[in-house]
Parts: sequence; C-alpha cells; structure tokens
Amino acid sequence: MSGNLWLACCAEAARGDLVRAVRSLEPEAEVHFEEDPQAMRLAFREEEPGAVGAAVGMTERGVSDINLAAALVSDGLARKVVLVGRGPSGSERSRAQAAGVTLTVDVDALPARREGALSVAPDGAKRRYGDGRRQSAPSMRAGEGSTALEMKQGAPVLAVSSGRGGVGKTAIVATAAMVAASWGMRVAAVDLDLACGNLFTCFGLPHGAALDGVPEGDAPDEMDWGGIGVAAAEGVTLWGPCSRPELAERAAPLVMPLLDAAAFSCDLVLVDTSATCTDATAQAFQRCSRLLLVHPESAVKIGSLARVSALAVRLGVARTRIVRVANHGDRRRHFDRSVGRGEAGLETARAYRVLEGGYEVGELLAEGNVAELARLDSDFTASVAQALAQILEELGCLPAAEAANRALEDAQPRKKHFAIGRKKAS
Repeated sequence: MSGNLWLACCAEAARGDLVRAVRSLEPEAEVHFEEDPQAMRLAFREEEPGAVGAAVGMTERGVSDINLAAALVSDGLARKVVLVGRGPSGSERSRAQAAGVTLTVDVDALPARREGALSVAPDGAKRRYGDGRRQSAPSMRAGEGSTALEMKQGAPVLAVSSGRGGVGKTAIVATAAMVAASWGMRVAAVDLDLACGNLFTCFGLPHGAALDGVPEGDAPDEMDWGGIGVAAAEGVTLWGPCSRPELAERAAPLVMPLLDAAAFSCDLVLVDTSATCTDATAQAFQRCSRLLLVHPESAVKIGSLARVSALAVRLGVARTRIVRVANHGDRRRHFDRSVGRGEAGLETARAYRVLEGGYEVGELLAEGNVAELARLDSDFTASVAQALAQILEELGCLPAAEAANRALEDAQPRKKHFAIGRKKAS
C-alpha cells in the first residue's frame, strides 16, 4: 500500500478541489473517494491504523464537515485528518482545532491549479523579510490574509508559560516585545491571564484591552480586533486581560480568533499565560508555533514545569515545539541543558538561558518602563534578545535588522583559543 494514500469525502463537484488541497500537503498523494460519511468511517476500519490520511470538506449531505472530521479524529484510525473548505472562518478553525483536526485548508488560498507544494515555507525554512516587516492585512479580522495551512500561517505565535507564578515570564514577554519592536517588527502582546494579568503595567499603562468588554452576540471571527487593542509602545499592541476577574470565562471563547487575527496582521505574537491552565491557556498552547516553558535556573525540582509540558503533549502540542527557558541564570555557573529530559514533553526541548539582570530589571518593570529596560545594556536584556533571535531564526522569521543579526551572532558559542608557547631551549 502506498504511504501517501488518502481517503476523502466531499460533493462530487468538489473532488478536484479536494485533490488539489491534499496534494498541496503531499504532492504524490493518491486520493480515493467515499460516497458518504458513514462509508468513509467504515473504510478506515479496513485499513491499517495510522496508515491512511483523511480529507473532508464541501459535502452536500449527511453530517456537517466539522462533525465528520471530529468523528474521524475520535475513531483514531486516520494518519491525519484534514478539513477542507472555502474561506473557513476563525470560529470554524477554532472548532476544528479543538476537535483535534490536524489542519484546516482553505482552497481559495491555494495557488492556481498546478502541481507542486504550497507557497508556504515548511518548518525550519530560512526566509528573511528585506525590511524586517511583513505585509499588513487590510484589517485585523480573524482569517483575512490567511494561507492554506492553519498551523503554518501568519506570524509566529510564542506562548510563554510556567505552571507557577513568580518565575519572570511576564518580564520576559514584555522585554521580548520591546526588543522585537526595536528590530522593526510589529508585535502583538496578548495577556491571557484573563483574571489577574498585569502585563500592561510593564508598559506603564493604567489598564489593558479588556476582552470582557466585547459586546455579546458579536461573531469573534468578524471583529476588527485592531480597534480593540491598546497601543502599549511604538510597534507593540496589547490585548487583555479582563477588566473584572469574574468575567474571565466569558472572554475565553475569544482567544483563538484573537490569536488568528494577530498572527495575520503582525510580525510576531507573544502570549503571556496564567499560572494555572485555563481554557484560554490551552488554546494558546494549541495555536502557538513555540511553547516557552519558564523556570528559575536555580530550581532543583521542576515538577510544575513537567506537569505543564505533559499537559501540552496531551493537548496535541508537538514535542519539537516545546522550549525550556531557564530564568535568573548566573553566568558564573555551568548551564545544565539536560534538566527535565526525563519528563514528558521535555525530552527533546531546546534549552535557553536568560541571565539575571540585577535590581534594575525589577525597578524598571515596576515603574512601567520596559522600554528603558529593553535599551539597557544588561545581561537580562541581551539574553532575552539572543533567545528570541534563535527562536525566530529557527522558525525562519528573523527580521533582516542589524541588531537582530547581532543578537543571533552573540548567542553562538565562541570557540576557545589556547596560546601555545615555544618550549624554552635548555
């Protein structure tokens, strides 16, 4: 049996589009069609589990596309499940992702009918933006300007979490936002500690963009999110938290459309999450390009970090997207990159180190002066910039700015040179 075999279900008139969508993912795919959803599910029982892909979309009868895709995910027999449609909305993408669907493909965003892959760079591809910026979307509405692959569209989304409070993740998010903005990137900073988040204080703001203030009944994927965000600094727009903690649950359904809209309209999305795993945090995990798990370098036990990494894996986050960040590092000590390698989700996690920056870091953040902190020549700021540059380079999104390239170069380990003297003549 071919390793590129797919079973598909759609209206007869849409078969050509479904084949085009599947072959945009696997150019050599062999696509076979089933007559209806029931036949589709039964067909997978006759195949080897995990050997055949499933493509669903644009059906005309029977259960809805999303319900069929969700059922196939639940059956657990398909190698991957892809939902195909025309201009899927942000809410449809969110439902598909929550159901565990692998990818959502918009056939309207595919290149013209021709053989070949999508014009979307694969993970790890190196691409630069000549002026350090991306093309902006006409507005910040979820789904506008999207490419065909849900998990590879828009700007990179970096979610920062820890499983506990007081480890410095808010300081890292705020500083990284200012550093990226100084590189010419348009940054979306999202505070998903919806009940008690204080990311806005780092920018000297009296409040953030209260997500609980969105009128009830409005379709999240139709909102102009740009009008809701708050200008935190030049190049940085802030969303969240809620104005009142008790309304945090109400704002949770807005998270995925907001992250989609931010990714379509900005160059980088930085997400500060809560210490506990809420629905909002779980959605950020699923949407992120990289999940940065922060812990104090001096901490011997990383139980909370291990619980979060294990949860991320259960939510479907690939282990290759999980990153460990050791904060408050001491340059005089050896950095142990093997910490946590025995924990689920951390087996292959890249490790980055953010150095202690002294009392000035806390003082400037408390004063709401993260802009000054980002300009400060300190170990903390430099190591945040270096970690950010490495992650963006890995994602192929490092801007072509001199400071960004310098941060990447500074992050590279330097070779040690040993002087070899001549032996004295006796």
